[in-house]
Amino acid sequence: MSRQYLTVTVHYIETNLLYVLELDGLVIGFYFLEMLEETADLGFFFVRPEYIRKGFGMFLFQHVVTTARELGKSVIRIES
Repeated sequence: MSRQYLTVTVHYIETNLLYVLELDGLVIGFYFLEMLEETADLGFFFVRPEYIRKGFGMFLFQHVVTTARELGKSVIRIES
């Protein structure tokens, strides 16, 4: 896989919705939603390794679903 696909650019930040999960001032996870005509595309879903298996990933994913619904999308597309 090319490194360019793993890089969050300024343009990507400016043109998509970014959600950040913080705990005591530390960023422990984040994700992006790209709002397309018919779908919400989930991008760059990340949880810090030391916080995996502690429920934070599930919390973030539930936020993805809720946010997409609130923005009028019934389909979330995930590419990996």
